[in-house]
Amino acid sequence: MKQDDYIEEVARLAHEMIDATGLDYDVALEKAEKLLTDRVGAHKSVNSDSKEINDSISFHEDIDNGEIYNIETGETIREL
Repeated sequence: MKQDDYIEEVARLAHEMIDATGLDYDVALEKAEKLLTDRVGAHKSVNSDSKEINDSISFHEDIDNGEIYNIETGETIREL
C-alpha cells in the first residue's frame, strides 16, 4: 500500500470509529493505525516487503466459499 493511500485509509477508518463509538480522535487514530497495520502486514510477501500488494482485500471485502465479495452489496468480485 502506498504511503498516501495508507494515511488516507487510517484517517477514514478513524473517522468511522469516532462516528460509530464516539472515541476521542487520538484514540481512534491509534486504533485505526494498528488495525490497518495488522491487516496489511498479514498480506505482505515474504520475498519483498517493498513490493506493492496487489492481492490484498479492502475493508469493504471479505472471503467466503473461495470467493472475494463486497460486504455492502454481496456481489462476488473474483474467485480465489
